[in-house]
Amino acid sequence: MYIDQGIIIQNMPSSKFVKKAQNLENVKAPETFTDRELTRAIRDAIVGEENAIKQYEAIVDAATDDKIKGIIQTIANEEKVHVGELLKLLSDMLPDEKGFIEDGQKEVEDSNDESTTEPSEDEPSEDEPEDEPSEDE
Repeated sequence: MYIDQGIIIQNMPSSKFVKKAQNLENVKAPETFTDRELTRAIRDAIVGEENAIKQYEAIVDAATDDKIKGIIQTIANEEKVHVGELLKLLSDMLPDEKGFIEDGQKEVEDSNDESTTEPSEDEPSEDEPEDEPSEDE
């Protein structure tokens, strides 16, 4: 065992070196974020949470043990709560964020409304060209 730059290194039997502990005096405090950097960091955290959810749910889908499936799904659900917390922070920090989310939701709703509306017999569908007037008219 030896100390290198405040980190305790232990020689393991396999001749690999493993970091055992860190001298906290050498840990640097992160710089203070600007508001823009903080919102970017929160968005990155949301991406990380979403990736964790995908990973956990992939494990649930592949697992055969019901106890493991239940525990891992609970962990995935906790990550979903984290996403909600982070989204709330963003909406509190950025007053226009809620408006963007609502605009996106409305676009999806409008898209769903358009795709479920069948054209009437009097109206040509988007796939059918309208009748063009004949030269006689």
